[in-house]
Amino acid sequence: MVNQCTLLRGTGPDQNISSPILGLPMELFGRIFLAAAHDPDTPTEHAGGEHAVPIEVTISHVCSTWRNVALSCRRLWSVFNNRGQDGIELIDRLVTYLSRSAPLPLELTLYFSTEEPLLPVAEEAVQLVVDQIERWKSVTFSMKKPIPFLTGLQSSLMYREAPLLQYLKLDVGSIGTGQPWVHNSLEACIMQLGSSSLSYLELTNTSGAFFLPSLSNITVLTLDVDHHGPKIAFVAFFCAITSLPLIALSVTNEALHFELDDVIGQFHMSTLKHLRWANTGDDEIFPAFVIFLSNLIAPLLETLSIFCVPFCEEPLPLKSQFPRLHTFSSVDCDTISLEWVQRIGAATPNVTKLVIVARKTGALMHNLNNHHALNNTTTAVLWPKLQHVVIHNHADIQMFVNFVRFRNDCTGIGSVLPKLELRVAQAHLEEWDRQSLVSQTAKSALQELESLCEAVDQVDLKEEFNHGRWPMDIDLPVREGMFVESRTFSVDQWVA
Repeated sequence: MVNQCTLLRGTGPDQNISSPILGLPMELFGRIFLAAAHDPDTPTEHAGGEHAVPIEVTISHVCSTWRNVALSCRRLWSVFNNRGQDGIELIDRLVTYLSRSAPLPLELTLYFSTEEPLLPVAEEAVQLVVDQIERWKSVTFSMKKPIPFLTGLQSSLMYREAPLLQYLKLDVGSIGTGQPWVHNSLEACIMQLGSSSLSYLELTNTSGAFFLPSLSNITVLTLDVDHHGPKIAFVAFFCAITSLPLIALSVTNEALHFELDDVIGQFHMSTLKHLRWANTGDDEIFPAFVIFLSNLIAPLLETLSIFCVPFCEEPLPLKSQFPRLHTFSSVDCDTISLEWVQRIGAATPNVTKLVIVARKTGALMHNLNNHHALNNTTTAVLWPKLQHVVIHNHADIQMFVNFVRFRNDCTGIGSVLPKLELRVAQAHLEEWDRQSLVSQTAKSALQELESLCEAVDQVDLKEEFNHGRWPMDIDLPVREGMFVESRTFSVDQWVA
């Protein structure tokens, strides 16, 4: 395996100086290299695991001409990711990138293990990055467990300013630090001199009380709660963030506990447009999401995505309607009852797109059918403006037929309800085609479904169900590359 530090030092002469490609203008070469290195659809590294060579290093060692262009293109070196490498060679590589990219803004990702011999390397690398805080644009610190120099890191960041910083992710465990996950206020603990451009913050496995920056301009907030803490602190924290100009809020909850008596008043979030909530812990009598939703006042909310969220048996009254909600996604929410479906449907009358993924019971789809079977009138139709339905892991064609038929059988259907565009997994379409060849019942069901719907098409699962990103076609104030994959949901769980 070729050592990256050796590669960084130089290369040989051009092997074919008469090659037409070497006649391209240097500026065009630079643009091509940037596209290759930073395009999200372009592989950024070769095979080789933790010893993989980044594409910008490979580019700079094809020939001396390419190297000269690469070294003169500072943007090419302004994005650094150690990809889990935390050996001694990391320092040389990091110093090289920092010097070659100066003075451009930096996009940095540092991930460290907790191997004792490597702690000095991690500490030195972090300090090198902290020394460049005035250049930070997008920064991720990810550490498996709390490590000894966290207190020093907090101290070195406390009285600093990050004027260019737009995105910050802190994936640092707080267990064992002596700090709670959050305090009941939003007082900054780091970058107290300001981070006026910071709009997207992720606190993943992190003590909000230990590494909380100024949140005054935060519009996108991602929280990952994976250990227990004082219940009242969580409630106070959620009450506090209602003062922020949030457009999008994402919560991954493993140990977040609310109780009805903890919540006094309502969560007024006048700017919130997108809410995503994933549950990874045990079911609770009153799940945190249910209490949060029932007390949420968000008149501009447009998309709601829930993942593995448990619902209490007795539905709580919702304090507000969400008239602008157009997309509702439910992934593996198997405890949602008919009453909850009816309550959410009544609060979101203008939904036009419904996404359902279920591994087990398919409770949401079954309860939709039950509702329509029991309430055969247009006034009782849930989501009367629904146009697009995306469903995965439901192979029973008759269930789809019943769903569409129940809606179409409602009084006044011709002038009220739009025809549905149904999108399902390719495997289901293929199975329905096979069944229709051997069964007249299956053939009739498929023909009826196609006649009742505007269209019956396959869904691109990789595109539609990649909920590590926010729902498609929504307006967020940061570039797409800042969105990280969710650790709680992977499309590979559903494609087999």
